[in-house]
Parts: sequence; C-alpha cells; structure tokens
Amino acid sequence: AGQWILGQGMHYQNQHIAEGRYPNRWDLDRVSTEHPVVVRFSFHINVFNSKALEVLGVDKNTPDSDGGYLERDADGVPNGVSNDMWHALNAPDWPYEEVGPALANAQASFLENGVTAITEFTLFRGGVDAYLEMERRKDLKIRVALYPKVPSVCPLDDALSGKMSARFADADPSRLKLGGMKMFIDGGLTSRAAAMYEPYWDSDLKGHLSFKPEEFSEIVGKLHGAGYQICVHAIGDLAQDVVLDAFAALPERKAFNGAAHRIEHAGNCLWTDERAKRFADLGVLPVPQPPFIYTTAAGYRKNLGPVRGADVFPMRRMVLEQKFAVPGNSDAIGIHPKQHVPMFGIWAMVAREMNNGETLTDGENLDVMTSLRMYTRFAARSI
Repeated sequence: AGQWILGQGMHYQNQHIAEGRYPNRWDLDRVSTEHPVVVRFSFHINVFNSKALEVLGVDKNTPDSDGGYLERDADGVPNGVSNDMWHALNAPDWPYEEVGPALANAQASFLENGVTAITEFTLFRGGVDAYLEMERRKDLKIRVALYPKVPSVCPLDDALSGKMSARFADADPSRLKLGGMKMFIDGGLTSRAAAMYEPYWDSDLKGHLSFKPEEFSEIVGKLHGAGYQICVHAIGDLAQDVVLDAFAALPERKAFNGAAHRIEHAGNCLWTDERAKRFADLGVLPVPQPPFIYTTAAGYRKNLGPVRGADVFPMRRMVLEQKFAVPGNSDAIGIHPKQHVPMFGIWAMVAREMNNGETLTDGENLDVMTSLRMYTRFAARSI
C-alpha cells in the first residue's frame, strides 16, 4: 500500500489559492499514485489522494458521519476533501518512531519560546502512547496535562472504569498527568461543519451536531461524575448552547480538582451578552484562540457573512468587561509557524491584524500586560 505521506496546510488556505478551493484527490495524485497522501488544513479538513482513499476503503457508498461530510463530484464520488471525517474514515495513527521526533522538535520550540507547561488535547490514538513513552524515557522536559478525545481516543468505558487513568500510574505527575477529557459536539467553522442555527453565508449548510443533545448530556454527566474536567469543542451557536445545557444539568459546576469545565473556541465568534451571562452563571470557561485573530479571523468573517462575521474575537469585552479569565492558547501547532509562540498570540490581541492584510478596527484590542497575564496566570488556572 506504500507509505503514508502527510502534508500540512493552514486555515482557509483555499482563500489564498487562485482557484479559490482546496486541492482534491486528483491534484494530490500528481504527488503520488503509489503512496497514500493526505494534506491537513486543520484537524477538520483533510484532503486524501486516490491511493489513500483506496487504502481507507472510501468510495461513493461511504456515508457521511455525524458532524462531518465528504465532498463529492456530480456522480457522488468523493473528491478527496473530507470535513471532520478523520476518525470516521479510520485514518491512520503514526507510530512513536515517527511521532516521537516530531514531539521532541515541538518541545524544543516551546522551550525556546519560554513555554514550560501545556495542555494537550490528544486527538489521535497514538498520542497518549507517545507522551507516556517520552516520560518513561525521561525525554519530557515540559509539563503536560493530557486530555484524550472521547470516544475515539479514550473510549467512554476506559474513562469511567479508570483504565485510562491507570496508564498514567507510573508517570511522574509533576511532568505528565491526565488532566481531563476532551469532546467534540460539532465540526469546524473552517469546514462549515460547526453546528449553527442559521446557514453559513452564501450557503445552505448549517453544520451538524456530533451527538444528539440528550446523548451528549448523558456522557457529560458520567464524565463529570467520574471527576474529570471536561473540555468541549463547540464553535457553532447551536453547539455552544447544547453544551451549556449539558453543563447546566450537572449537580456541581466544577471537576473534582476544582477546575472549571471549558468550551474550546467559545468567544471566537457568535459571542452575545446573553450567552456570556450563561457562561458566567454556570462557571464555564470560554476559551477563544488569540492567534486565530491573524490566521483565521478573515476566513471566519467570510464564512459567517457581514452581520455575524462583524463581531469576532471580542477579547477586550470578554477579559476586561465580562471578567473571564481566558487562558492564552494556540489551538494547534501547524496552522502558522508561530501559532504556539505566546508572543505571537499577544501581538495578535494587541494589533488585531488579519492575514488578508486588513486590521480589525472594532476597539477590541487588549494591552500587552493583560495579554501576557492570559498566557501565564490565567492559563495556569484553567487546568
């Protein structure tokens, strides 16, 4: 079947290409027809060549998943562009021999930029193994709180039975610990799979929930009852409200260690005073991504249209006026070469420049010291 070749793109790269689209399977076939090739433009958008689709058994009869979909030609044949379908397609994990050196390089870059501790949302099954192996070899120099994705990385039964926790029994907790659990209730706004009340701009797509609300609430209740801090990916306004409803049904508001439950990407867009009040009343922490101001805001605005897209990343309102202790964070390495660098995120909050050459002039700029506090004190309090 050949050897997998992995490429890395950036958010909304289609908006920076002359044709205005992502490459498809036939474009990537020019790279290789013998080796499976996949190019990632975020966790949400992955493009496979024809060999990769063959290896994965993907054809016109492959169904879309809850919360994701395949792009297809006029005959229903997948064109290689997948949106929030990575685990549904059973796409590969990479062994430690390949992941380990990559993590070591990332760790070196973190340390070079003054980062000594991170939260890691493990979205691939081999990620837990890789971090445990790094700690066993005493190669882990930064402190890591790991949050495996339920259920694709950590089956729910493994979380509730203590089987996942037991894997960390021999690890030095000052270096590596199981911080909590990560869930996804919708897809990415980059892929137009985030679950919305109203369609995306110039589209009839509204995204989809990954779980039925009652099923999701039941899982959240069980994870909370087991003591975990729960961090949920929710970008769409419908998705965020479903998550808030689930947290509202809990008998207590925090994990056993006192950490607040979090909604990742809340505050990037679709932030209203009414929704902010629900977050505050429930003690739920919104976690927008400061570097996205540069890398992703222009794409958000285009996908949401002139009304909903006019209010993105209201950092001053959230931090200084509404008093949320928003943690500085990167979301992921690979979106931009400096995505994980705190000073890049701080600059983005101060300057509010976007990668299309425009600047957000909405008065939502933060000062340097407040931005620095987000990457230090607030980040430490969020785990």
